[in-house]
Amino acid sequence: MTLYQLTTIEQKGYGMVARTTISPGTLIVAEEPLFSLPTAVFSDEALTVIKHPESTLNTIIATAVKALSREKQVAFLELHNSKTKLGVFLGIWQTNAFELGSENGEDAVFEVASRFNHSCFPNAAYSWNDNIHRMEIRATKAIPEGMEIIMSYLSFEELIQPCGMRRAILQERYGFICGCHACASPGNARSIAHRTELAVLEGELASGGFSPGMDAAKMMKNLRRMLGLFLQENFEAQLGRVYYDAFRLAIGFGDQARASAFMELCIKTRCFYLGTGLKDYTRNKELVRRPQSHHMFRVLGNKWETKLAMKEKEGSDCFDEWLWGRAGK
Repeated sequence: MTLYQLTTIEQKGYGMVARTTISPGTLIVAEEPLFSLPTAVFSDEALTVIKHPESTLNTIIATAVKALSREKQVAFLELHNSKTKLGVFLGIWQTNAFELGSENGEDAVFEVASRFNHSCFPNAAYSWNDNIHRMEIRATKAIPEGMEIIMSYLSFEELIQPCGMRRAILQERYGFICGCHACASPGNARSIAHRTELAVLEGELASGGFSPGMDAAKMMKNLRRMLGLFLQENFEAQLGRVYYDAFRLAIGFGDQARASAFMELCIKTRCFYLGTGLKDYTRNKELVRRPQSHHMFRVLGNKWETKLAMKEKEGSDCFDEWLWGRAGK
């Protein structure tokens, strides 16, 4: 049974709604692209050497569309175009194209995946599965029957920016003003506070870096706080980044037991919300077994030194307290 259906959404045009209740982690869509093109074709560098870039790019995309079946051509042309001034083909492409993973160097449009609307407070997330060459969309929250399935078009760094900045980015890229739970006032006061705090914590993490003289306990405490804020702001698809940073901090000080546990949680949450098709999946599984093989092992010191055998089992009564024990009080 197809879990979604295309329908009209008030003030949005079309969107996807759940045909039945969808549980967190459920795979909603696994779809091959209509077609893909090299990201470099649309780079600023490439456009500077093209005499008539919009005309040229429309031709490139039109050629790719004409190679599709008649049914797929219609599917492409029915996608929303928020940039009509760029022409039909380039406008639709710029409105709907996804990056196929940061290392692939390609963007693509999809018949189904390109129909899902944006929210800064999403209940689903997308990821590119390079193993099967498909875009996958999974539920990150329970989605009741009849509720719209929404995902974020923004990066994590953009999601924690102030509402006005997020809206400006979305209006520039996609031609709409976001009215989601995190953007629509006055009900977004809590979300504003959470994202402001996340921006501060993320800034401290970026500026402080990982160095021998750092306040490691404070950094670990900040990561634990970020984890809680992620859950409150529907950032479940981003949980892996917190666990990965906690892994790096732990292994940097020689704590093999907690590093292995953090990496295990990193893999578990990423697989649940994003699938197993991410490029670093195999390498990260090896780091659970041999965390000391990571290049950061002991580079910060050895004050947290533990052996892998000291690892607590997830689900035990004291696991959470043990896991975050380095954060102090």
